[in-house]
Amino acid sequence: MDLEWFAVNFRNAAAVMSLPQRRNAVQQFRWELASCATAPGLARHHAVGALACWGLSHLSDDVRVVVSELVTNALRHGDGTVVLVVTLDAGISPAEVLIEVSDSPRGAGAWGADASGPGEPLATNGRGLMIVARLAHRWGVERTRRRTTVWCRFTAWARGGTVSGDVIRVGGVGERP
Repeated sequence: MDLEWFAVNFRNAAAVMSLPQRRNAVQQFRWELASCATAPGLARHHAVGALACWGLSHLSDDVRVVVSELVTNALRHGDGTVVLVVTLDAGISPAEVLIEVSDSPRGAGAWGADASGPGEPLATNGRGLMIVARLAHRWGVERTRRRTTVWCRFTAWARGGTVSGDVIRVGGVGERP
């Protein structure tokens, strides 16, 4: 699947997507999702499409679960637009796929009383970040006054080996700030 084809065909979707950013060995897709019930589904669809562009569809199941969880959390605890960024960094070895979901915090409520963990064994919520931690090889949270971003990284293993800057050629060496 061609990157320009992907960008053109999803431009009219309910989410607003920027064209892929090419920074050396980094390719990136970015979507702004309206705060609505369809946002997690759109986010899953877009993230899986980006993986397909890079020949990494075998990561789709894990990425689909993680994106759904992170976008749902952003909608539940944030305020306003949710931003999803999916990045392939082939400038490192092995290459990595970075998923970032950002929201605007709702005052103290975003990390306040409603952000409880699974206190009860039969609770129906509070396990999402444990799932993210299990599926991704690294994850974290970055908070500022204006944004909360939860990110996670997946090793971009290709079928039969690793994807590296030598295998997927998207430029020179790149690095995430």
